[in-house]
Amino acid sequence: MSHAMALAAGIGGEGLWSISRALARGLTDRGEYKRMMDHADSPGRGDRDGRGNHSEAALKTFCKWFLKVTLDQIALSAKLFDLDGPEKRCRRLVEDTIDDRRVPDLVSAVLRHGALERGDAQVVPKTSERAARNTLSKLTAAGYLASASPKTPVRPAFPLECRERLFPNLFADGNLPERWRRRTGRH
Repeated sequence: MSHAMALAAGIGGEGLWSISRALARGLTDRGEYKRMMDHADSPGRGDRDGRGNHSEAALKTFCKWFLKVTLDQIALSAKLFDLDGPEKRCRRLVEDTIDDRRVPDLVSAVLRHGALERGDAQVVPKTSERAARNTLSKLTAAGYLASASPKTPVRPAFPLECRERLFPNLFADGNLPERWRRRTGRH
């Protein structure tokens, strides 16, 4: 239910993350979710603890725990993805691998906007249409950009062999806090 509600709210992880995974791992151990669910279903404690059969105080405790798990996962994802750094790292990578001064600006524009119409490619580096097409061809051939067809907009694509340079700590051991290494299985 939580996963479905997150998707409906437009905050799905696109296969990289889900609230279900976060809840299954918990904050301290894998059994924490079941314990918290059992606690949330506990009977009310007196006349002032909720209106129905279940404890309102226990439900509030569960909700606070749920939000802590979610915030912990946001912090973990921000650390792993380093969302402020990919554009700089991608610019440096394409500068090192493709000999074309227009490449970094074009890649940055596509990263910032999510996609770029092929006709707009000449506007970014302020060059001719032919030079922009050549630059796009170099970037798509190298795997930094992709598109459904030669006429559709280009979107970012990250070559698998460059994953560690583009997203350090995401796929291999890195400088993560001990509690995250335990939870992700990275020792």
